[in-house]
Amino acid sequence: MVRYLRDVDSTYLTFFQLLFATLILFPILVGVGTFHVTSSSLAIILIIAIFHTVVALLYMDGLKEVEANEAAILSYLDPLSAIVYAAILFGEIPTFKTVIDGSLILVASLLDIKI
Repeated sequence: MVRYLRDVDSTYLTFFQLLFATLILFPILVGVGTFHVTSSSLAIILIIAIFHTVVALLYMDGLKEVEANEAAILSYLDPLSAIVYAAILFGEIPTFKTVIDGSLILVASLLDIKI
């Protein structure tokens, strides 16, 4: 959809995307009853929010500059990168099913590049 909104500034797109995500997820967080703010959790939330905002701005700007098939490949690799980062940063060992799923994502990306 960002491709059709080329004239809209990425800052506005990112702001409204994060605003709607917050409005949708905040009641769920409060409803679960696990919402306790401490100084350390607030600092972590702020770091994550700033980092994700910067990455989202870069991603939105980048989508405007690439072709649709290249944007599709990036969206395929997004969940795969989460698996790799979890393994590297948190030591999570992917299950066999996760490895198969990741392999299918890579194959789909390679097929998209070849076509």
